[in-house]
Amino acid sequence: MASRNITKAVVLLAAPLMLAACGGGAGGPGGPSFLGFSSMNAPGTTTINGIGKEVSVDTKPGIENATAVSAFTATGKTSVDITLDGKEDITAVAIKTPTTSEKWDASNSNLIENDGLLLAERNDGRSYAVAASPEALGFEYQTFGVWATSNAEETKGKIGVFSVGAESKASALPSAGTAAFKGAAGGIYTDKTGLADIVTAEATLGADFAARKVSFATTQTESLLAGSRSDLNLIGNLSYAAGSNELTGTVATAGGSMTGNADGRFYGPGAQEVGGIFALKGKAPGSLESFGGGFGAVKK
Repeated sequence: MASRNITKAVVLLAAPLMLAACGGGAGGPGGPSFLGFSSMNAPGTTTINGIGKEVSVDTKPGIENATAVSAFTATGKTSVDITLDGKEDITAVAIKTPTTSEKWDASNSNLIENDGLLLAERNDGRSYAVAASPEALGFEYQTFGVWATSNAEETKGKIGVFSVGAESKASALPSAGTAAFKGAAGGIYTDKTGLADIVTAEATLGADFAARKVSFATTQTESLLAGSRSDLNLIGNLSYAAGSNELTGTVATAGGSMTGNADGRFYGPGAQEVGGIFALKGKAPGSLESFGGGFGAVKK
């Protein structure tokens, strides 16, 4: 199915993410609470909690393009377990959602750190996960990424998006003032024919803490297959309630063909970073067009 092609090509996501870079959750069963990447235990396993969404994809045998793309699930809990050896090299990665649990390690997968990305790919090509490099993007408290799985026949699969990190306490969010955040976004776009593509962009967010509103926009959007895709630039507005650190809002493509939702969190003890996920579907009934991904940014 389409996820196999994405798996082979996803390493190429690194270059545009690097260009974009230039322009706490409670601990889970896999390891201690995550406070920041610089404080991860080595050797050891650290669980990074966050949020995610999933979409189901169907294909026909021998056909690479999707024949059906479901609506995205509601935003739910997602966790990422990262295991480091004594040299601080990554030896295993696991992702857990309400419906999916996948683990990649030396026994079944290739783990590659390449030009600002971590890619975990099963040897049989049936699943992968890719996350933005915190070091490349200047993140201390978060990261974002995508994952995909397929069945043995490659006729059914899932694509998921996630944002994980050390969430800011609601009490730590400023009650007044504004802040600008700059970073990157990336995800998987499925066009109207069901063909999947990798998309990256620069991300800019502006927070008005008194109004509890956050603007969100992406620019310089590029795809692996088509190059510049300004029609896939995103614009949206998020908000959060008093005493909360749960950002929600709507988002649309500049080209007008897709609309959807975005969810986010401030990350770090002083809301130094912000990140989240987005999920859009084509407006036409039964459309195969969809765009899901994540974003992260640092206060400037």
